Amino acid sequence: MAGLTFSHAPNCNSYYEEDQVRNVILHLKGVERICRTRFNTRKHIIIDKHYEIWPKEATYSTVQYLNIIPFKERLLSHNLPETININNDTANGSVEYKLTATVNLNERWQLFKPVVEIEFPFKKTIAMSYKDSSSFYPHKLQDKFQNLLEYTFELPHNKKFNLGTYVYIPMKIKYLKTNISVERIESYLMTYVDFRFNSNSNYRIEKKTSFPDVPRHEIEYEIGECNHTIHFFISRDSRPTYSSQLITITNELHIKICLCGTDEDLDINTNVIVAKFIINPPTTIPISEDNSYEESGSEEDSEDDDESILEKDLNNILEEESLKDTQKIIQQWKLNYGLSFDENNNIHFSKKVVISDDNELDIDIYDGKPMVYTCINSKEDYDDINTKPLDICINFPVVEITYNAEPVESFFSDNKEKLHDIYGHFLAKKFLAGEQLFIKGFNLVTPEEIKLLKFHLIMAYNSALYNIGNPFDNLSTLQFAPRIETKKGERIKSPKELTNWMNKLYQENILKIIHYDDLISISQLRVGKLPSDDFETFKVSQPGIANFKEKLNLEEWIANEETEEDSCVILTKFVKNFHLLQGLIINRYNEMKVSEKFVVNFIRLPELNPSNDFYLEVNKPTMINKINPFVRSNDLDDRLNGIPLTIKYERYEVLLNIDIIEPSEEFKNEIQQAINSMKPFDALQDIFGEYGHLFPQRIVLGNKIILSTTSSGNYEKVDIKSPIESSLKPYLDMDSYFVTQQGDVIEVFKENNLTNWIQDNKNNLEIIELDNIIPLYDIVETEQQSKIHTIIRGYDTKQDEFRIIMTGISDLKDLDDKNTEHYKRINIEPSLKDDNYEVFGNIISGNDSLVNEHFVKFELFDLNGFYAKIKSSIDSNISIKECHIIWMMIGRPSKLSVFSPKNRESLVQYFKESITLQSADESCHIKTPFPLSQGCCISVNANYPPSNDEPMNGIKLIEWSYNSIRLQLSNFNDPDETNTNIDLHICVLYSNNKVLKIDNDNREEKHSPLSTKKGIIFSNIPLELIGRILTNDRLNENLFPEINKINNEIKYITKQPSIKLTIAIDFGTTSSGLAYAYEPVNNTIINEDWPDQFNERYELKSSNFVDEQAIGYFKKIGEFIKNTVLKPEIDFFKNVMITLSIPSKLSHQKKAMIRKCMRKAELIDSEDSEKLLLITGIEAAAIDCMNTIKEKSKSDFLVVNCGDGLVELTLRKIVNNKLVEKSLSSSKLCGSNCIDKEFLAFISKKVGSTALKNLGKNHNDQLQCLIKKFRKRVKNKDHYNVYDMNLEKICPDIKQYVTDSYLKELKENGWKIKISYDDIKPMFNPIVEQIVQLIHEQLNLSNYCLTIFLAGSLGKSRYLRTSIEQEFQQHIIIVPRQPLATVVSGALEYGLNMDSIYSRVIDMTYGVGILHPWKEDNSNERQFFNRLVSKGTEVHVNQEFEFKLDYKDQTKYYIELYSTSAQDAIFCDEPGVSKVGTIGIDIPESWDNQSINLVLFLGQIEIHPFIKNEKEEFLRVNFKVTLV
Repeated sequence: MAGLTFSHAPNCNSYYEEDQVRNVILHLKGVERICRTRFNTRKHIIIDKHYEIWPKEATYSTVQYLNIIPFKERLLSHNLPETININNDTANGSVEYKLTATVNLNERWQLFKPVVEIEFPFKKTIAMSYKDSSSFYPHKLQDKFQNLLEYTFELPHNKKFNLGTYVYIPMKIKYLKTNISVERIESYLMTYVDFRFNSNSNYRIEKKTSFPDVPRHEIEYEIGECNHTIHFFISRDSRPTYSSQLITITNELHIKICLCGTDEDLDINTNVIVAKFIINPPTTIPISEDNSYEESGSEEDSEDDDESILEKDLNNILEEESLKDTQKIIQQWKLNYGLSFDENNNIHFSKKVVISDDNELDIDIYDGKPMVYTCINSKEDYDDINTKPLDICINFPVVEITYNAEPVESFFSDNKEKLHDIYGHFLAKKFLAGEQLFIKGFNLVTPEEIKLLKFHLIMAYNSALYNIGNPFDNLSTLQFAPRIETKKGERIKSPKELTNWMNKLYQENILKIIHYDDLISISQLRVGKLPSDDFETFKVSQPGIANFKEKLNLEEWIANEETEEDSCVILTKFVKNFHLLQGLIINRYNEMKVSEKFVVNFIRLPELNPSNDFYLEVNKPTMINKINPFVRSNDLDDRLNGIPLTIKYERYEVLLNIDIIEPSEEFKNEIQQAINSMKPFDALQDIFGEYGHLFPQRIVLGNKIILSTTSSGNYEKVDIKSPIESSLKPYLDMDSYFVTQQGDVIEVFKENNLTNWIQDNKNNLEIIELDNIIPLYDIVETEQQSKIHTIIRGYDTKQDEFRIIMTGISDLKDLDDKNTEHYKRINIEPSLKDDNYEVFGNIISGNDSLVNEHFVKFELFDLNGFYAKIKSSIDSNISIKECHIIWMMIGRPSKLSVFSPKNRESLVQYFKESITLQSADESCHIKTPFPLSQGCCISVNANYPPSNDEPMNGIKLIEWSYNSIRLQLSNFNDPDETNTNIDLHICVLYSNNKVLKIDNDNREEKHSPLSTKKGIIFSNIPLELIGRILTNDRLNENLFPEINKINNEIKYITKQPSIKLTIAIDFGTTSSGLAYAYEPVNNTIINEDWPDQFNERYELKSSNFVDEQAIGYFKKIGEFIKNTVLKPEIDFFKNVMITLSIPSKLSHQKKAMIRKCMRKAELIDSEDSEKLLLITGIEAAAIDCMNTIKEKSKSDFLVVNCGDGLVELTLRKIVNNKLVEKSLSSSKLCGSNCIDKEFLAFISKKVGSTALKNLGKNHNDQLQCLIKKFRKRVKNKDHYNVYDMNLEKICPDIKQYVTDSYLKELKENGWKIKISYDDIKPMFNPIVEQIVQLIHEQLNLSNYCLTIFLAGSLGKSRYLRTSIEQEFQQHIIIVPRQPLATVVSGALEYGLNMDSIYSRVIDMTYGVGILHPWKEDNSNERQFFNRLVSKGTEVHVNQEFEFKLDYKDQTKYYIELYSTSAQDAIFCDEPGVSKVGTIGIDIPESWDNQSINLVLFLGQIEIHPFIKNEKEEFLRVNFKVTLV
């Protein structure tokens, strides 16, 4: 409470009886004023409010003496500064306040004077509660300085310094080097006073207040550190911190640490708040001269002095200004011209001036709000408009102008009949100058877009008006949905452009007249004199606004939504007060703080949910549920973990979901620079240390208080009801107490103590909960995020992967051809942190070919480079001076700190193998510990002999398979030597690129390419120059060990000898059927058409429950097979193998659902039955097509299976009579049914859409008959003639639904519709174009594809085939004899011979989840995605993918399998990563103390996991697919 004291007011009598005073009105007015020139005098009213303090704010019980009336202190705004007066030669500024009390007397005391007005001298005091005291939670300045020292300075809370007080700043410095010490400490306060005028320029006054230096001998030293408390006095004449429209005062504290032992000094500066405040103010504060907290001196005297000075300076300025400046303004804005308005209220000035330009011009700052005019210039009834665009105009006035003058003489003498043609119709006396914005089609945009626009408008307006900076200024790339235009028609597209426009208006004062007022008729003026009260004045006029629906000020319009009143205004405050655009930093002291840089901007407004929840719950620390590897400290703590209970009063919930934010441009640019760095992890760590490591997506605002108690009870979430103390009683004991977030203690048992605290702090919002916290890198764009994940994976010590560290090329011009042995030093940039790496490379000639006469070996590795040891052949014809060394360094980025930015996506596998050669030129077979695939690059370093590491003669790749290579090594030194031991270091490079990009180019001439032969530029080196490429012509599948040689346990894909009948089913099709063959296979029977009961497409749903429709579907299939195919001597479950074709993109979940449904339908006896094989339809089609060409061509061939719904494509090659998949299959929903839909659209135009819908609804059998007739007589015909479709015969019931003009025309044509070739083309063309595009995409993946097969129901279409032949004339187009049966025929072939598939291309990236190694017991931590194979990798069907199990003596082990369509992932909970299933492992006792690996055969259609021990024994384990 504050108190109003009457006794010292100059014009106040004392009133001692309560009934003398009827009421007391308090009036507070504050005015900010600066002046520089005559027309740049600006005035801004800061506050102008009236408060009734008696008896409303005070009561009889609180008034002990009537001359002191208490009132609530909140009535006085807490952001008002001290009274400020600033004078100098060029600028004058003041902030002045007047406090007036009006005392209204009761009737009996009104005899002499009914009203008493009393003026009080006023000095605003910022009152701070005890919780804001600097004794709690000091503000810390801490960081590291150039690896020399670490420092910590503790400033007062919120960096607030009181006037007239001593400031104490504890300092602690920890030395990081032994020779560093502090010589002295300097400190000073810089004060900046900024004025803003009506012109384009600002003016600044600077003042430096120096404090005494602290010499070396006064500083306390300890071993390795020093401690000291800096103290200085803030004088009472210091300028208090202040920010408003015209004057801004800022204070900056500077501390300089002068150091010994280095030339560098530590300079620290930070903005501080200087103000007058008191701690724990008394109950009443008499606002009077005697009780002022200022130094001695009369308040009134100082105010009078300020006013006299200001008046004097203004008079001088006015005398100096010439009349010419006034006339210039009048003439520029044509203030003395007449006006005319057209129908759109556009202004047209008169031909001649009406009044003179030599009178006084009155210009003042506009004190009102911008005005909004809705539904402008509309000629419609506003209530009847739904879809027609309505516009809004917003006027932003800056100054108001009044101008009166006498009419010119010619105004009265000119021809009266031409009066309006010459002088217009009106003359304005008052004007508003500013700018206008027009919002087009405001009613046609979404409410979300309206909210976003209002938000940015109020942000830009406040930023420009008060010069406080817009946090959205350089952040948003958002494009406004409604079109925003200036008066000139210039479009404002983004928040940045809007902010720039506002700044030009309010800071640079680029103005135009936007409002004309007090309009006088020119006719009236002609007969009288100006000014005169007798003249009739007309309505105001705004240029460009002929009419409008509603006029509102900007704040009213912003809050003009009943459902979300003031949400935009509230959000603008929250953005600033709670740092919604900033990240959270975890510093090295395990403290969480807000970053100072903006990291995000909004693309949509955050969701703001008001709340009134009041509850008690167990205190939970902020859960950092997303591990961020860039945090320099791994141990995140919460200071309140030890306090058990929390009372929360929720007021607002702010949701910052990832879809409403985007990273700022500055943040994105710095992230990109870090990604491109040679040391990306360090660079990213620095950036996240500056912008934040984490980002909360949910922020709860309200009040929070901690309850410390030893009382036992159920501490689940408990709603608190009134009275509060009663609700909390079960949780309290004698030792209980409340603690606020600021550390204030509140007594528990004092009556209404907690209730009062909550009521008093209800509007003092604070953050009480942070939730859904994600790593900051999760907000960046997908491409950058993927690159960051690659960096994290490269630096992850658990993954322990080799990567390309850097690459380079060096010339050899400094070597001598006369020598046969050379040493070349190769320096690298940047330096490494470790020398544990390997280098591979070759010598190349000037024409970019490998040189066989020079051999290189890399050795003597250090942190800054290595040596190349080169041996040259004696009879070499190639000069060593004309050659270059190309090299590739591999290693672990986590150890070396460097990670090649240009080759980061390339995967590296590295292993060592020791061999013994029996003779020269002997080949060796080496099994690789990981799978190989076509396109891999093999680099080999051969150390011969291991004792002296001599360079090895040529190493040639003879052949390879999917897990082994055969090399030929030539002994260069002694061809007769036998039993030679050689150490091989082998690097396998997996890369989608065919080139290696150069990081270090050490050649002298860098302006020409390596060669002109292939045009190779410096930055790219073909992979074949660094190693040997695995090509198809060197593939030898016989090198691959047969899987059935390993263990009988894994023969799950080997055909059982008990099979007597093999059945193939084409699942989910409408026209192809089944095929079957009996053993021995003498003949195959193919059923192209299903019976009628199966002519219905079915799509399996993903569900946790078995779909009854699918079960019924499979039961009908089973009944058909058992009744027509099965022989009596064949046991269905023992002797029948079923091969089922499925879509190529079917998930593992749907595959599991198929097995469940077939088990329920009694087609298999168990869900894991080996009598069921799955194969994709496109692969089955490829098997059938292979039989046509396998003896005729060895080129690639493309199969296009044009089914009813899907069109699927696969690119294959035949190797040893087996299919090799060359690329990922592709598919699209553009099959035969799409043409049927186009046909129905054609019929709809003939009979009417309603008639066709009713036919399908009530007579679906007739509609299906119509479609079948189209297929048979039109779609599948080889030749197209005009076909008369007789609706009366095909679907007679349609006649009852046809009406209007359709009925008349059909009756005239006898209910026949003619279908010509011109009608067919529009049905086919959209589908054909999509199929052609799919074919082009697949052919682009092949080096040589000769044949294209067209299969499926649409494959036999003559129109499609002709179109394909015309588009691909260089290819052979083949349509199988039975295109409808291609899939089922190939599926039957696969069931009879499962060895027909050699390899497949993996369509997903697979990995297993591992608990994070740092905190193994924390179940909330993320699981790493440990990749097994990447999408797009070609793998053998029996290829093993292993993962070592760290089971730690556990007998049961569970591991989860994940997949993603991306090339890689870091964590298993990333977007796009899904759980495939859980692998349950039960380890046999006989396998104890052995190394055990999980083995997956990912080249198979279905997943069957195994475990393998050190003895190469296999055991199949349980796998449960996760059903979604």
